[in-house]
Amino acid sequence: MFLEELFDRKFVDAVLNEWQKTMMDLPAGFRQAYEMGLISSAQMVKFLATNARPTTTRFISRALPDGISRAFIGRIKQEWDLALINVLTVTACNAIVVWSLAPSRSYGNTFKFDLQNTLQKLPNNVFEKSYPLREFDLQKRFHSFFYKAAELCMVGLSAGAVQGSLSNFLANKKEGR
Repeated sequence: MFLEELFDRKFVDAVLNEWQKTMMDLPAGFRQAYEMGLISSAQMVKFLATNARPTTTRFISRALPDGISRAFIGRIKQEWDLALINVLTVTACNAIVVWSLAPSRSYGNTFKFDLQNTLQKLPNNVFEKSYPLREFDLQKRFHSFFYKAAELCMVGLSAGAVQGSLSNFLANKKEGR
């Protein structure tokens, strides 16, 4: 159902009365916008529907961190799968980045190829401290920076490709309905 955007104060007050709310029940910023006449009746309905009764949308908006909940709020249920893909991609990328930059100790495995042996001797990140079995000089730290940059670029490229493919698949599936 489409609600017309009416900025007339009596319509906004009627919405508040219908929800059995007063101006004092509104958060400070929203109340100030209401007093200035910047809130329409449709915006008030949307705000009250999200914040005045227990719904799935309200549960998600309260349970998740702000950045993640914003991916869901304001979207209709038909778009939640796309938002979920975005959130899962961000979560996976964050986990991979944290995991790949976490300090770790290597005690000298021997590999078949020289490149593998060289990469294993690099610090895990630029700021990793030297320890008795590994000395990290400026050159190794410099190479580590570019190796990690390439590694993280590949993570981003891979995650973006998977996310884009899934989003296109779901969008095409919805158009075919």
